[in-house]
Amino acid sequence: MVIGGYAEFTDRLRGKHFGFRGIFLALLLVGLATYLAPPARAMHEHLDFDEVAHDADVIFVGTVTEMTCHFNRTGSMITTDVVFEDLDLIDVKPSVDEAISDRLTLSYAGGRIGNLGVRVSDMPRFVKGKVIII
Repeated sequence: MVIGGYAEFTDRLRGKHFGFRGIFLALLLVGLATYLAPPARAMHEHLDFDEVAHDADVIFVGTVTEMTCHFNRTGSMITTDVVFEDLDLIDVKPSVDEAISDRLTLSYAGGRIGNLGVRVSDMPRFVKGKVIII
């Protein structure tokens, strides 16, 4: 037994037979699905200060002198470069190949270019002229 035909099916798609009850039900289902969906979250392992210090390749005190935001090579992400000067090296692991001069650049995902901004969980915030330990 065939119920309806192609014309009735297309009429239903166009909303001719849905009526208030059908529209209300559709909106209710969409609303419930949106309300009940879990929020997206980034998961990462919590590390205490000792673990972070032990795993760090370089630990230093420095002054933030420059901050520049730019798109990555593919143009798909904003990254920020932070330049530190007046460095006081506290610890450098032997595995660090390059000699650290009086200037060090730290790059991380996120930043703002004009009206476009990207925030990443646990994204650091630096202030030009501040002396900090990294």
